[in-house]
Amino acid sequence: MKNKPKDIYFKKKKSVPKPALIAAAAVAALAIVLCGYFGMQYITNTREEKAEIGFGSFSTKGFDKIADIKSFGEEIAVFTPKKSEKKGLMTLDGKVTQEADFYEFSVCSDAWRSVKYIAEKENSETKYLVDTINGRVTAFEYNGPEKPEKTACWNTAARSLVWTDSKGYAGEVKLSEIVVNQGIYPVSSSVGENAKWGFVDKNLDLKITLTYDAACEFGNGYAAVKSGGKWGYINEAEILKIPFAYDSCADETVGGADCAFGFRNGLAPVKKDGKYGIINKSGKTVINFVFDKIIQGKDGKYLALKDGKWGLITVDGEKVSATEPTAAERPTQAATLYNLGEYKVRTSGSPLNMRREADKTSPVVKKIPNGTVVKVEKSTAGWSLVEYDGAEGWVSTKYLEKIK
Repeated sequence: MKNKPKDIYFKKKKSVPKPALIAAAAVAALAIVLCGYFGMQYITNTREEKAEIGFGSFSTKGFDKIADIKSFGEEIAVFTPKKSEKKGLMTLDGKVTQEADFYEFSVCSDAWRSVKYIAEKENSETKYLVDTINGRVTAFEYNGPEKPEKTACWNTAARSLVWTDSKGYAGEVKLSEIVVNQGIYPVSSSVGENAKWGFVDKNLDLKITLTYDAACEFGNGYAAVKSGGKWGYINEAEILKIPFAYDSCADETVGGADCAFGFRNGLAPVKKDGKYGIINKSGKTVINFVFDKIIQGKDGKYLALKDGKWGLITVDGEKVSATEPTAAERPTQAATLYNLGEYKVRTSGSPLNMRREADKTSPVVKKIPNGTVVKVEKSTAGWSLVEYDGAEGWVSTKYLEKIK
C-alpha cells in the first residue's frame, strides 16, 4: 500500500489588531514628516546662508587650525596658528607658502614708495627680507631702518614734493631718487596727525588737491579717500564715485595704519557698522556685510572671518556680472536731457564753478573762465559733466551754449 502523502500545513499568522496597525502607521507617518521637516530645515538653512552672504560662497575647510590672519603684501598675508605665537605666510586664497616659524613680520620703508617686507625670528637680532611674489622668507638679511628717515610731503608754498625729516625740510624730491610708474600717487601735506592728503602724478606735479584726511593708492581707476571720518572712492578726475560711508580697515593691516582697501578686479572689501562686505565699482553690495574681517584677495577669492572662524570667500563672477545693467538698460540721460559735444561757457562774465558732484553744495574743483570751450561727456537734470584743464567735474547746464 502506497504511503499517503503527508498533508501540508501552512501556519496561519496571528492577526494584528487594527489599533496597533493604525498606531504603527501614525508613527511611520510622523517619522517621515519629521525627517522631511528637519531635512528641509537643513536645506533651507544652507540656502539662507548662501543668500545671506550674497553673490558667492564662504568655506572654512582647511582653516580649522588658524587663529588669526592679517593683510601683509599685495599677494600674501600673515597667519598665526591656534595655540601658537609664531607666524607664517599664506597666499590670499589660503595656500601656506611659509610655515609658522617666525616671531614677527613687519613692513619697513627707507624712502617714499620704497617698501621692504621683513621677517624676524624669536631671540634673534637678524632680520630677513620677504619675497612677496612667492610668499617666502629669503636668505637675504635686512640691515636698513625700521622707520623712514625722511618722508615725501607736498609743500604748498614751493608747489613741489619735498623731503621732510625730524628737523623739517630736507630737500626737494627728485625723480631719480624714487620709483614711479604710470598713474598718480597719494601724498600728504606733513607727517602730523592733521595733515591733508592729495595726489601727485608721475612727474611729481600736484594732480588732486590736498583736501582729504587720508588717502590710499589707486586701483582700477579708483582711490579710497577719507573725509568727515568716513572713507569713499574717487576717480582720477577727483569725482566722488562712491560716497563717504565706510569705516577704516586699520585692524586688517600690519602696523594698524588708518586705511581702506583699493579696488582689484572691480571689487573692494569695505567696513560698515562694524561688519565687512564687498562692493563693486558702482557701489553695489556683492558680498553682504556679515563678516568680522575680510582681507583682499584676487581672482574673486578673499580671506574672511565669520562667527569666530576663518575661511575663504569665493565671489561668483557670473552672478555679479548678471546684476550689472547692459548697455541697452543703462539710462541715456546724456542723450535725452542734453546733447553731447562741445559747448561754450556763457556767464555774465564771472568764471563758472566746476564741482566734484552734480550738486550746488559740492566742493568746487575748478573755475572755468567765461567763453571757454568745454566738452560735455554726460548730463543729468540741470548738470553736465565736462572736461577742463585736465580735470573732470559738473557744471550748471544753463551756463552752457551749444557750438553750432
